[in-house]
Amino acid sequence: MANAHEIAEKIEHAAHASHGDHAGHDGGVGRLAGITMAILGVMLALCAAMVGGERTDLISTMVEQSNTYGKYQAQRMKYRMTLTELGTLHALSPSHKELARFEESISRDGAGPSSKGAESLTVDAVARSTEALVAILQPRTSDIERTMNAGKRYGEELEAAQGWAESYDEAVEAHFEASEHYEWGQLAAEIGIVIASVALLLANRKAWYISVAMGAVCLFSLVSTYVTTRSHLHHAEAAVAETKAKYTALRHGAEGKDDDAQLLADVDAKLKQLEASEPAGAHEPPAAHP
Repeated sequence: MANAHEIAEKIEHAAHASHGDHAGHDGGVGRLAGITMAILGVMLALCAAMVGGERTDLISTMVEQSNTYGKYQAQRMKYRMTLTELGTLHALSPSHKELARFEESISRDGAGPSSKGAESLTVDAVARSTEALVAILQPRTSDIERTMNAGKRYGEELEAAQGWAESYDEAVEAHFEASEHYEWGQLAAEIGIVIASVALLLANRKAWYISVAMGAVCLFSLVSTYVTTRSHLHHAEAAVAETKAKYTALRHGAEGKDDDAQLLADVDAKLKQLEASEPAGAHEPPAAHP
């Protein structure tokens, strides 16, 4: 009888020990699931912060690109206006063929059988007057050269401004893709938190494994996106700095300032000559009639 009682006590102790081991096993999964949820929460907050930062940088980069495109449009307008002015100067400048044809016509009219005496002198006077008038009305070579130089310079500035504006494309694309990839990591962290909650409630180790895998996906998305984005942004920032320096050098070059200063000096000298040649009292208002 004593032996039977001892055996019963041993069975009862074994049952309690087995129940204690099962409770300890469940408690271990619960603690692991809780720690995993905390880590995933931190990763979720980090992903959210990275998404917000990338979207802010995206907007800032697009604003800078828009301002640069404004400079490009201004340069394009200046370039087209210069070409229009150059076309006008070209239209006002008679060609050598036109001058030769006109001189030949004057000579033919003056060399006819009836061109004698006063008529011949009249033809010669008309020819000389026409040549003098053409020389006066024809644009000066210096003005044409100055306009051509300005057109070439504005064309180079236009290309530089376009290159500067397009250099922002890589940065815009990098910020846009980074925000999307960080959102994927954020989604993985949220799913992992939900699965870890299930593992905590049910003490299910398989569910905890899945939550850990989702955390690994979130971590991989964070690290890979950060490294890739930094690489693209470093290359884009170098391209932006290079194209901006090229445009600035062309825009503020000494050649353009010299041409502008020379044009202002020529116009000022011409105005002074006109003022000196005008008779006294030319600008006085007319006397009022009684």
